[in-house]
Amino acid sequence: MKYLDEQGNEIAMQTELSRQLEQITDDLKQMTVKERLVWFEQKMFPEPIHFIREIDGTKYIVRSFFDECVSESIEEKMRRLTQMQTNCKSSL
Repeated sequence: MKYLDEQGNEIAMQTELSRQLEQITDDLKQMTVKERLVWFEQKMFPEPIHFIREIDGTKYIVRSFFDECVSESIEEKMRRLTQMQTNCKSSL
């Protein structure tokens, strides 16, 4: 992969990340379409999305899941929740 500056001159930007990306790209080129689909499916979410946080001696475990049949996007949901919180604060 070549990187160019604003004038079109080649820049040497061989970082660890770029080396890994080039290796992945080379590996994917060698795969069949079916193999690539399997590879992407396995790499999408390699582990569950969750975390543990301790606050004032209490451990909180947060786990995430996604409903395939939702009627609103995450953006719409965040707007709705923010508006609800704003309404609650203004009524105090």
